[in-house]
Amino acid sequence: MRIHFSDRPGVEFERLTFAYASRQKDWDKIEWLGQVGHDGGRDVWGEYKNESTCYLCANHSQLTINKAKGDIDTLAKKKTVPNNLVVVCGGTVSANLRKKVQDYGKDAGAKTVEVWSGVEFEEKLRKETPELIKRFVEGEPFPDSPVDLIKAAKDTANKSDQDILELLGECIDRPAMTTRLEMESSLPNFQKGLEDIIEVLNTGVHRLRSGEVIRTIPSRHRIADKNMKKKLSHITNLVVQLRDTFVSLKKKKEIRPCGCGNDDCPTFMLSPEACRIMDGKRREILDEFRKLNPDFKAKL
Repeated sequence: MRIHFSDRPGVEFERLTFAYASRQKDWDKIEWLGQVGHDGGRDVWGEYKNESTCYLCANHSQLTINKAKGDIDTLAKKKTVPNNLVVVCGGTVSANLRKKVQDYGKDAGAKTVEVWSGVEFEEKLRKETPELIKRFVEGEPFPDSPVDLIKAAKDTANKSDQDILELLGECIDRPAMTTRLEMESSLPNFQKGLEDIIEVLNTGVHRLRSGEVIRTIPSRHRIADKNMKKKLSHITNLVVQLRDTFVSLKKKKEIRPCGCGNDDCPTFMLSPEACRIMDGKRREILDEFRKLNPDFKAKL
């Protein structure tokens, strides 16, 4: 479900923006100035390799040009126009307004100007820092101090590529991937199990078969090694293909209900060809993951 940022106080939106920004690079200095009330228009201010970046937070249902100009004018008046300006919105931003804000910011002296709508900011959070979404949406309190906020934001950022692989491997090692299929097989929530694996690979959200979220772990997007990340993308595509193959085989009646008449019955009848195809695809996925992590023990 879409997140409605404007339902929360502006200070919470600033707090979320600061936590997200602190994770983007190893800043030389980053400050949450909005919290002290004497920010000179600078909600979040970061410095990295002699370049400054300012995040302006606009937690409104819709950004207005007057709001954006007012914030940029304050920066210009205080002579604190950054090298890079990011306007982070909680609501919608039209293409025309985005262009006006970018032009106005560059005219004021910023080298680059980005404008993130609420939807764009949400997608960045879901892809790169899903644990922050959990805190914001599910009511886990953020720390009050900037130092503690940075620590909280980076607690899960210090995982090595090997750590992330092991966590993802734990989520792949489940019955939907490891139970060999027979001509008569019990397949409770089989498709849901595959979709949960796709979700955890893409977002880091790990669910029980019931749909309950167990934990949030770093997703494949947090892998630093480019070759490893590419191979994980391939594995994710293989799981998607497996899910789609299962759906296709059901449509072709190669996989069909047992015929007992109970709509909730988990037992299905599979043709020999369906067993061969499904087992082959799952074996390929497990083998490909084992190439990345030789310690991965799960097998069909």
